[in-house]
Amino acid sequence: MPTSFSMEWALRPKVLAIVDDNATAIDARMPTGDITLAKLDSTLNKMTVVEGSLEGYVQYPGSHCLNGGVIRVPDGRKFVNNLASHHYLLLTGHHLADIELLARVFEFEVESI
Repeated sequence: MPTSFSMEWALRPKVLAIVDDNATAIDARMPTGDITLAKLDSTLNKMTVVEGSLEGYVQYPGSHCLNGGVIRVPDGRKFVNNLASHHYLLLTGHHLADIELLARVFEFEVESI
């Protein structure tokens, strides 16, 4: 995450044992409030989008999630059942309408969750 996208930003030592010893991790926080999660699937024909709210942050001692964001979505079960993968773009604000306009230009389907 670029520093300009965050409220707080720090470069920290790696957190996963499986990555190179010279690796680092970006520890950053986005502002709380409206957020959009978006993911283009592997076929490049469909984007999954969910609008929600970034409620805050929690730390989980003993886990790799040292600074986890808590995001409230309209239907958590539907979101988990329709995940394209665990890597999603996080956009500050609600952007479903903008993504739907882009989808018309680039000819991909939008699945709103």
